[in-house]
Amino acid sequence: MAELLTISLANVDSNPLRRLDAYPYSPPKIEALRQSIRDVGLWEGVIGRRHGNHVQIAFGHHRIEAARQELGNEAKISLILRDLDDKQMLQFMGRENLEDYNADFLVMLETWESAVNYLRDHDHENIDPLDIARVIGWVRKEKDNSFRCAPVALACDHALTLLNGKYIKHDDLIGLSVRDARELCQHTVKRHDQLDSMAKKTSRPAAETEIAKKVVGRAAVRTAKNVREGKVAIRDIRTAVDVETHCNRGKHRSPLFGQFLIELA
Repeated sequence: MAELLTISLANVDSNPLRRLDAYPYSPPKIEALRQSIRDVGLWEGVIGRRHGNHVQIAFGHHRIEAARQELGNEAKISLILRDLDDKQMLQFMGRENLEDYNADFLVMLETWESAVNYLRDHDHENIDPLDIARVIGWVRKEKDNSFRCAPVALACDHALTLLNGKYIKHDDLIGLSVRDARELCQHTVKRHDQLDSMAKKTSRPAAETEIAKKVVGRAAVRTAKNVREGKVAIRDIRTAVDVETHCNRGKHRSPLFGQFLIELA
């Protein structure tokens, strides 16, 4: 059952699964929403759950923050209340973001990381990307009725791999579209996998392999910057990562880079 509740913004809290520390509000998005509130008012439809005398919202964080800044913390708004558990709160995040075709990639990545943390908190071990995608509904059904990860899920999985390896930072992905990030992160992880494979075949030391992977990571960071500045088109992202790797490897003349030279040629 759902009910409509009028409540002060002071008593509205964020989704407890949302990571505002790692994914703060986007100022341009807040300003655009503030202008919308000035023009047509606050769009109702945010769903939340009771938490004491407060409400935790499932989604719509930028909308609520824009309302706070524009109307004041004591202003009253209408919310839809439902009896939601943590999994449903996470699923609402995933569904809303997946349906926003203009979503910034970091918005999608936030949902993905929240799903990973949710599964870990519920004693899931050896988490598979498909398990994560299933929780937030980012899957595609095949003709044989099996499921596979949607492209955005794979992009987030690869981005998180690079983040966990400290090859890139969250800030490096600011301003990238989902398609930009998908091309960048998937190709970078592919190159890392190739380096691992070549190192195994040629018995190169682990330290040398890690240096090579960091060179590719820095190339990905530079490419992301050039994408944001409009210097690299989406169709050229993969090539740009390889070119940046070759041109900026400096004194690292490891034979592991041979595959890049072959493909660039």
